[in-house]
Amino acid sequence: AISKNPYLTFYLANAKAGDQVLVTWVDNQGMTGQGEVQVKI
Repeated sequence: AISKNPYLTFYLANAKAGDQVLVTWVDNQGMTGQGEVQVKI
């Protein structure tokens, strides 16, 4: 089964407030997705 709303955790080096982070992925069924967020410190 694939989670409908997975929880991801990771750390960034040298990130500053206002930087944009874009994450893209491909799941085990070949579906793709992406999410983007602005860094808040």
